[in-house]
Formats: sequence, C-alpha cells, structure tokens
Amino acid sequence: MIDFASVLTSSGGKAYKVKVTLPENSDVKFKLGMSGDARFVTNQKDDVLLASQGAVIEENGKSYVWIVTNGQATQKEVVTGGSSIDDIEITSGLSGGEVIIVNPPTKVKEGSKVK
Repeated sequence: MIDFASVLTSSGGKAYKVKVTLPENSDVKFKLGMSGDARFVTNQKDDVLLASQGAVIEENGKSYVWIVTNGQATQKEVVTGGSSIDDIEITSGLSGGEVIIVNPPTKVKEGSKVK
C-alpha cells in the first residue's frame, strides 16, 4: 500500500509512506530497525529503445533529441513513451544505433560540429 499524500522528510524532500507484506521471517533475515530502498515496477516492456532523460528536449508540445551525423549535430523529432528517473522510451523518430547528445548545450544548432 502506498499512501495517497506525501510527507515532508527531515531534509525537506517528499516521501510516501509505504506498507509491504514480507514473507515469513522464520530464518530471521529481517531485523528490527532495518531499512532499504525499493523499486516499484508499474509497467514492463521488452525490446524498447531508451534514451537518457537528459537527451530529450521538450519544446512547444513536441520532443526532440540531437543526434550526431557525420560529426555534425542534427535535431530529430521523437515520440516518447514510458519513463523512469534515468531513461525515457523512444517510440518513434529513432531506429536505434544513433549517437545522441545527452544534456546538449543550449547554443547547439543544426550542423554544429561535434567532437
């Protein structure tokens, strides 16, 4: 169970109270005071094209990435799907194998030379 509302942590961040059911603790693997991190998988797909979140730029309701073609920057429009903290699914616009620029500088332009 995940609480609907967030709580403020001591460091000023947001957190959600979560209750999980663990298996029988007959071999005493779980001890009082233990804590940890959990990942909640809300959707899972196989054979998808992923890009770093920092590579996708959103402008005017559209998504773009900068790719490197023959040493030059080229902007390509993409359609995105599901995402995680680190990655975002590219459902169309790229075919895979392209070299993309992650966190492109704001002054990058079509045809800019890329090392």
